[in-house]
Amino acid sequence: MIAAAPHQTDLIIWHRVPFPSGNPMAHLARTLKNQPPNAGRIVIVTPPLSRPLDEFIRSVAGIVQHVYPTKNRVISTTTIEQARVLLSSVPHT
Repeated sequence: MIAAAPHQTDLIIWHRVPFPSGNPMAHLARTLKNQPPNAGRIVIVTPPLSRPLDEFIRSVAGIVQHVYPTKNRVISTTTIEQARVLLSSVPHT
C-alpha cells in the first residue's frame, strides 16, 4: 500500500491488541528492513497505562534501528492524538 503512494507516507502503529506471537525484535526488524523507499516516519502508540510496554518498545526500536539503520525515525507516544501532532510538527529527516 505504501509503495503505491506517489509521496512519502508516515505510519502510525496503534498498539491496541497483543503482540503477534514470536520475537518482537524480529518483527520490528523485518518492518524496518522491508520498507518501500517512500516510507516515512513510524509512530508507535502504546496505552498510557502500559509504561513497561512503552519502555520495552522504545528499547527494542532503538536496538533494531542501531542494527538496521534506516532513514526512518521510530517515535513512541501514548495517544493517537499525540501521534498525529508529532507527525504534523516533526520535519521529515
